[in-house]
Amino acid sequence: MFIDNVTTTDILQPATREVYELYLGQRRIIRDFFLLLPETQYDFQISPRSSTPRWCLAHILDFQLVWLEALRTGQLRFQSMGVDVTASKDVLLKRMDEIEAALFEIVQASTFAITDLVTTEWGKQLTKSSAILAIREHDVLHIGWNDAFMDFIEMPRYDSLRAYWG
Repeated sequence: MFIDNVTTTDILQPATREVYELYLGQRRIIRDFFLLLPETQYDFQISPRSSTPRWCLAHILDFQLVWLEALRTGQLRFQSMGVDVTASKDVLLKRMDEIEAALFEIVQASTFAITDLVTTEWGKQLTKSSAILAIREHDVLHIGWNDAFMDFIEMPRYDSLRAYWG
């Protein structure tokens, strides 16, 4: 089940809620795109060298798992998290919801503090707030890719995208 900002209102600490809801707005747009895109379009390429939506969704999930692990352990390591780039739309969307639930479990824990640090593999330290916003920034990048894809296949803009980006 996808976590909605209505659900988070009274559960999260105010500072965590603010960061999480910033993240959640973009996550909703990403999820809606892949939910609304027909499975028949998941393997379409705009050009021979472009990524497919299926590959992009698997990549987005893999990236989120990297940051999820960083939030859990305090150590950021970029590595493949094993998301299957050939999985069906339903499997990938189910995995997205599982990752979302795991992230929400982390941020709503009484021990979670957005000011706690995550150490990168190159030695820099980031706050957990910055880690959550890194996921958001990556989502924004893919929203731009999705917009170009939507234009190419003449897919209409959907509610969450219009509500946030116009």
